[in-house]
Amino acid sequence: MKSSQLAEVGGKDKVEMKGDTSSSSVSTSLPSNLDDGGRGVADQIRALMRESAQPVVLITTFLPTSSDTTNSNNKLSTTMDQTRLIHGATLSSFSSISLDPNLVCFSMKTPSRLADALSHHFTYRRSNVDKQEQNEIEEVDFVVNILSCTQSNLAEAYATPGTPPLPHPPQPNSTPFEKAGNGNKNTTDELQVETHPLNQVGLIYTKQQQQGRGASDMPLVKDSLGSFGCQVIDILDLSKYDQLDDCMAKKPIKTSSSSSVLYVAKVIHVYHPNQNQSHQRQDKKKNNNNNKPLIYHQKKFVSTSDESPA
Repeated sequence: MKSSQLAEVGGKDKVEMKGDTSSSSVSTSLPSNLDDGGRGVADQIRALMRESAQPVVLITTFLPTSSDTTNSNNKLSTTMDQTRLIHGATLSSFSSISLDPNLVCFSMKTPSRLADALSHHFTYRRSNVDKQEQNEIEEVDFVVNILSCTQSNLAEAYATPGTPPLPHPPQPNSTPFEKAGNGNKNTTDELQVETHPLNQVGLIYTKQQQQGRGASDMPLVKDSLGSFGCQVIDILDLSKYDQLDDCMAKKPIKTSSSSSVLYVAKVIHVYHPNQNQSHQRQDKKKNNNNNKPLIYHQKKFVSTSDESPA
């Protein structure tokens, strides 16, 4: 399997990427250290999940403006010539949980700017459920890009704290922009727009955007396996279950400024690779290579092999 080393990360705008060993081979038996009575359940779960492999996705959405966050009833209105900021996170917790209804879910740690943006979408829809027009009902809050094996650099960029949001539409001659989560300019870590990871891999636009409609829809990551356009329909703070356990055990309830949150989303659109590009003819070998998924195993970005297991 091809691999790209990734350090364990745990900060804003990401979930805990599972795995922290250097071996890339899959064991046929459970690790012996799982029986170690001195290890906590969380450590044992993490160790067992390292032996599996998870798909890698990049979730992207528009960040709300200051006026949006001041009033949760404000819609994230976007026109094709209005500059917004695209923010994202690399996740390995993404899963399809139902086809009827069409639901997906993922978890991530808070606080984060991406979590704030998703919460804004959710709050807006709940506050205006009776006022939404038909085009708003089908509007996309965020995009789940299923990454291909050629996109490990993009995945790594968004699995590490500090990748700044991308102005959209991109302004190639613009000056360096602020880093995510930092209100001040950083002269050592600033990125030019043209060298931003999303611009390096390339963005493509939906047919609705090309025709001047769907301007609030997120552009898609080029050469991914495909993308889901989604709406947030529920947000679950997972820390409440920890508090419930403490309460039942008559322990003091723990308080923390950070927690894990589960997002449940409805899939509104499924975007297939290259369906929105005007140039459909591509090199067959390259296209076949892009069809291989990027997966996370043993703390590495790897991919699949064409060989069947013995």
